[in-house]
Amino acid sequence: MGGHGGLNILPQKRWNMYNFENREKVKRYEEEAAREEAIRQQKASREETQFKLEKLCEAAKSKRRRVENGSGPVQEAGDGGLVMVQNKRR
Repeated sequence: MGGHGGLNILPQKRWNMYNFENREKVKRYEEEAAREEAIRQQKASREETQFKLEKLCEAAKSKRRRVENGSGPVQEAGDGGLVMVQNKRR
């Protein structure tokens, strides 16, 4: 009974992982997942860029307002921050 003969019914099973159709199905699923991941990464990159742009615009508006209000010239610090310079009159 247990030799190399017998019934070979594996190719007929729909869950057979060596079946050509099943391999193609897995390939399609993997390609679809890769496309979705690429779209997700592009969206995250766009959102991050938009966030950084908004922060830069807010900083520029704030800097412009301080200069227009006459609170003194604004200098940029070496670490990327802003430093207010007071005009001292004697």
